[in-house]
Amino acid sequence: MLYQNAPRDPITDNRIHRRWAARLSLAIVVAVMSGGSAVRGEGTGERVAAALIPSPASVHGEVRLIRWEDAACVQTLLHTPSFRKGIREIIARESERWPDGKPGAEDSRRYREELDEVKQTILQETDATREPGQPYTLLIEFIYQPGASRIRFARAEVEWQPEETFRIQRQSPLSELKVSDTYMSRAMRIITTAALTPAHTDVVALLESAGWQDLSAPVDLTNPLPIH
Repeated sequence: MLYQNAPRDPITDNRIHRRWAARLSLAIVVAVMSGGSAVRGEGTGERVAAALIPSPASVHGEVRLIRWEDAACVQTLLHTPSFRKGIREIIARESERWPDGKPGAEDSRRYREELDEVKQTILQETDATREPGQPYTLLIEFIYQPGASRIRFARAEVEWQPEETFRIQRQSPLSELKVSDTYMSRAMRIITTAALTPAHTDVVALLESAGWQDLSAPVDLTNPLPIH
């Protein structure tokens, strides 16, 4: 109230109004998108499909198929006390799926090595403050973007939602690994086939709706790679 009667500067007032209008517009956009969007380091995306893993009766994470403006993404969110076992199984099954000499084997080997290093980082960071029984959390993103396909690893803080899904509140990157488009195309199909069927019978159509392209041989539905 001290400056209630001071003369007003119309130029300054306009600048203030524009600044607050911009902030309000940004707040509205964020609020609208946060309800059904996936968290991304540089933006948000639309969730095409999702499934709790390994099942709704025993939840240790979630797999989501995400459509970004410039890429398709399969997010695997691990949120489990059985973190060591889960990572060990992923590495073992990934090795079985991509034997030496097979197209994509070198990408898979690099992925397994990076995943093992990320596992050690998560364990060291979390064990310093972790209470017995508390889960470890890791976000793995398989990103299909022609010429720039990659695997991204990130720390994450999550919250369980009443609609039986996880909300990623915060994330921070750990590392990123560039891979071939061919490996990424097949890997995303394997992951989604394992995670989304039988709830979704046409996984290929879902993937294509997210911007994925089929560069792989057909997946053996009787022997899919276990969920990441």
